[in-house]
Amino acid sequence: MHPKILLFLTIIFLCSDTWSDFLLGMRMADQDKETVRIVLECPKKTDIKKSIQGNSVRIEVQKKSPNFSIRNKTKAITSYTYNDPHTVRLHFAQKPSIKKDFWISPGKKYPYFRYVIDILLNHAPVKKAETPKPPPIKKKRILIDAGHGGRDPGTVGVGKVYEKTVTLKAAHLLAKKLRETERYIPILIRPKDQSMLIANRLKSAKKSAGDLFISLHADSCSDSSVRGLSLYTLSAIASDRQAARLALKENKADLIMGVKLESEIPEVANILIDLTKREKKNLSSKFARHLLNKLRYRIFLLRKPHRFANFTFLKYLACRLC
Repeated sequence: MHPKILLFLTIIFLCSDTWSDFLLGMRMADQDKETVRIVLECPKKTDIKKSIQGNSVRIEVQKKSPNFSIRNKTKAITSYTYNDPHTVRLHFAQKPSIKKDFWISPGKKYPYFRYVIDILLNHAPVKKAETPKPPPIKKKRILIDAGHGGRDPGTVGVGKVYEKTVTLKAAHLLAKKLRETERYIPILIRPKDQSMLIANRLKSAKKSAGDLFISLHADSCSDSSVRGLSLYTLSAIASDRQAARLALKENKADLIMGVKLESEIPEVANILIDLTKREKKNLSSKFARHLLNKLRYRIFLLRKPHRFANFTFLKYLACRLC
């Protein structure tokens, strides 16, 4: 080989080996809203040290290339210095932290190794405007009165089943179902088998401040083929003779225990002309129609399921719950 050619090749290889540890260049750009990506280009993998100092990132290499350059495409870096032959300092507007770092091998488009550092910016948390919380839904209070009780058994059915037993069981089942919806607060006026005057039921209902009062009864009929559910609301005029007879029977409940209701609560003389009572009657009828529409295809209903009667209890209830 010619001596000149040999000398030239030797110089090339020496230069190539000397430059292999140099840092050739650095690029910075936004990766996303909170991350800045720093890419360092090197001829081969080399030792690179990095540290956080306040709002700055310090990157230390063995040596920078004489043609070393920085391309900054992010506003997150306010300034940078690289006068030191081994160090580059990047100054950030927010306090930075190192999210991750890794090497990328050379490819077709990039002939150099690339060392990637992802910097996470610790932005001051932006206080979001607090959306007002919707007011908690007030649970409706449902008062459930199991008819009769104690010394007053009510109707005696087949097999000597007492009405008071049936109504108490039904009241507990209804309360359980309402409670499971988590929308209502069921309150039992007669929670156990006990004698309870209408006056006491009314006092308990008034104290409980309910939104709806339901009185449960299990009545009998001389025709054994008749069965089904009916709803009664207050009216001075009964809807039919059966409703009138039922009201008369129920109104005598307190007489079994030797109490005259009229003398117990005298302030109800003009209840039917009171506008507040009239409103309650209208709301009761509206609720009865709504409930019957829901029950119509689920259980047996009487031929005329919504009936009206002059129940003493309902009259006094309308007065006392005003």
